[in-house]
This record gives sequence, C-alpha cells and structure tokens, in this order.
Amino acid sequence: QPLYHFKLTNLEAVATTIITSSKFNICNIYLPPNLNISNNDIAIVLEQIPSPRIIIGDFNAHNEIWGSISTDARGRIIESIIDRYNLNLLNDGNQTRFNSFTGNFSTLDLSICDPQTGTHLEWDVIPHIYGSYHRPIKITKQDEEQRDSLWSPRWKIDKANWPKYREEIENKINTVNHEVSSENINEILEDFTRIIQEAAIKHVKKTSALVHHTPVPWWNAECDEAVKRSKHQFNYYKRHKTKENLILFKKARARARYIIKKSKKESWQKFTLKINHQTPISTVWKKIRRINGKKTEIKATTPYALSYKMT
Repeated sequence: QPLYHFKLTNLEAVATTIITSSKFNICNIYLPPNLNISNNDIAIVLEQIPSPRIIIGDFNAHNEIWGSISTDARGRIIESIIDRYNLNLLNDGNQTRFNSFTGNFSTLDLSICDPQTGTHLEWDVIPHIYGSYHRPIKITKQDEEQRDSLWSPRWKIDKANWPKYREEIENKINTVNHEVSSENINEILEDFTRIIQEAAIKHVKKTSALVHHTPVPWWNAECDEAVKRSKHQFNYYKRHKTKENLILFKKARARARYIIKKSKKESWQKFTLKINHQTPISTVWKKIRRINGKKTEIKATTPYALSYKMT
C-alpha cells in the first residue's frame, strides 16, 4: 500500500502497510546522533500509525534495557515512550551495530511493536554485517514462518533426459490394454496421467521446495569467495579483537565490495552489447529485475505440457 505521509514532524520517518494473511503497519525511523528530540517528537509520529504497528530503526539511543553498557538521555526518552504507549521491545540484548573505528559493538537499532502483535513475532539478528555497519535484523511472524519457507517446485525442463523420458512413456503405454469407450475413458485418462507423471519424476525432476535466494546473473565464484573471506575475517575479529585483525577485516570487506561492484558492471556491459532495436522491452526489464535480485514471473509447467517433447 502507499507510504504514509506524516504531518507535523521533522523526523526522518517513513511507513507503509504490509498485508499477508494479516495486516501490519510498519514504520522506519532514523534519529541522527546530534538531533535534539523530545518525547512529543516521537509521540507525534506514533499517534499517526494505526495498530497493529511495528516501529523499527536506528534510534542512536543507549539504554541498559536493550543491551547497552549505560543509559543516556535519549535512551530514557525512548524508554518513556515505550511505557507511555504500552509497547513491546523486541530486542533481546544482541548487539546490532559494529563501529569500524573502535572495533566495538553496540545496540542502536530497535524494534518496537504493540503488545498484541509481539506475541506473534520472533526477533533475530543475522551475525554478518555484509556491506553495512549494521547487522540485518530478521522479524518473523510465527504462524507464517513455515508457509513462507516453501514455494512451488517446478520441472527442470532444461536438464531433463528427454530420450529416457520418451522411452519410458512409450514402453508403459504399450503395456496398457484398454479399449477406448465412454465407460472407461476416465480410467484410461488416469493411467495415462500416472505414466507421464512417473516418467517426469524420474527423468525430468523438480526443483527443491525450499526457498533459495533469488539468483543474480552477476554472482560468480569470485564474489562467493570474497564474501566468504570477509565473513571469516569478521568472525575471527569477534573472537580476537586486535587492531591487526580489525584492519584485516576492513581490507577483506573492501575487496568484497570492489569485486561485487566490478561483477555487476561487467554483467550489465555484456548484456547491453546484446541489446538492439529488436530486443523486447520485457527482456530488458527482466534482466534489470534479476540484477537487483528480484524474482521474475515463472509460468507453471504440468506433466501434460511436457508431452510436447515426445514429438
């Protein structure tokens, strides 16, 4: 749904509504470190977000409640807002931000919600920081977790063993001795469907039902190795916090960023060389979506559709 347009506030805040099996209003807030704020500044934003609501963002506030070493003035303001509106803090004490200058970790990113919403949510911090100084935060709605972890498998048409597929269907059809009549047409159809499905399962096969990251055309072995190296150096630094290990991590992350950027550029250049005035605009947009890691629409394929390979 369209984003909310907040009134009477200068805070950096944006919100939208997400509708799945249920409805959530999600607001993201950023509070710069040197910005002077009051309880009323945040209250103005909260009161414009209808329930059920989830408020997330970088609040740049310290409070022992969410895992900080000490509590500052802004941390007390956020705490009073949580109490005033009877909100739930989803943070569990895990640190969310890495300071590359000092090598220390802190908790500046908060996730807050209504009490009736909080009972259905799970909050978790992903260990690696990837290209940011902030660790990604994963909020999962419990009753949708299993459903969202699955997707509809599809047939691996490009990797099928079509000669074996055709041979098995022909052999099995020859063993079916039915005289076609109006009385047994359903029985014949069931047998024919079963034969095609069994052959497809053995020689065409399906993709996994588990969700995988949407593949991007620019990702290659070099990107994979660079990211793994960056993660390794980050994890090693967390166990052995020395200046030398911090420098090694920064170098590994900088190299990973460089390799990914270079790979994206080269992939796009190769694609643009193939574009001409006859290239469908849908092909161009599909490529752009894939580069951005977005799914493209895939039409379902049934065993009946596979029968065209028989001819």
